[in-house]
Amino acid sequence: EELLVALSGEDAGLHSGRAEEKKAGLKGRYGAEQEEIMRSYGENQAMRRLLWYSLYHQNTQLVEKSIRMFGLLREGSGETNLREFVRNPWIKQRMRIQALLELKNMGVKGLITVYMDGCLRDVDLGYYPLVAPHWLEQWQDVLDLTLEKMRRCNAYGELFYEDAQAIWIDFINNLYPHMPTIKKKETWAAGLEYALARFHFLHLTQQKLAGQYGVSPSSISARYREINRVLNIEHRAYRNMLRYLTRREQD
Repeated sequence: EELLVALSGEDAGLHSGRAEEKKAGLKGRYGAEQEEIMRSYGENQAMRRLLWYSLYHQNTQLVEKSIRMFGLLREGSGETNLREFVRNPWIKQRMRIQALLELKNMGVKGLITVYMDGCLRDVDLGYYPLVAPHWLEQWQDVLDLTLEKMRRCNAYGELFYEDAQAIWIDFINNLYPHMPTIKKKETWAAGLEYALARFHFLHLTQQKLAGQYGVSPSSISARYREINRVLNIEHRAYRNMLRYLTRREQD
């Protein structure tokens, strides 16, 4: 029960221990309550079973948090379960990418068998274009906030979440190690959602996003310009639109 509550709880509670590095290799991402849960994982078979079931739950937020908890496990258990997870053909691609990110952040190297494009393939995690080295917590904070706000409005399909994550990872990969300083995650998260909206020609204004994120429209505009400068979002959007229209004419 405790584990399920921890996985299903509010993000603020889950991240209460971020201020300082925690001992026992727990990366400092969870508070004292979560540390206790992870320590008891090896002693409680019911808890191990529950965490495994949470990994394949229909609730994507539960799956995301389960992936992160598996990333905190030592002695191979977390790695083994995440390796099995990315091989599964029935999981969502966004969850598979997050599990691969977690494996990479855990320091896993070498070949990983992954289900992609309809079959199992071996990819070298060290060269797989997922994320720049030393993935920082503040980068994850921005992505988490964007996805959280998107979920609350109930206006996006699953592919939009995958695109938001892809845009952010692509942005970091293109800039690393010369990433701009993230002083306020809300402005970057809003800028990321606005970039997603521009890419898909969605009617979403900077003014509306400013109200949702509690920031100014000008700050969203500034962050979007930085993302667009690196990724050329608008050019890609028009190119995708032309491809779509061409396919419609051919059909």
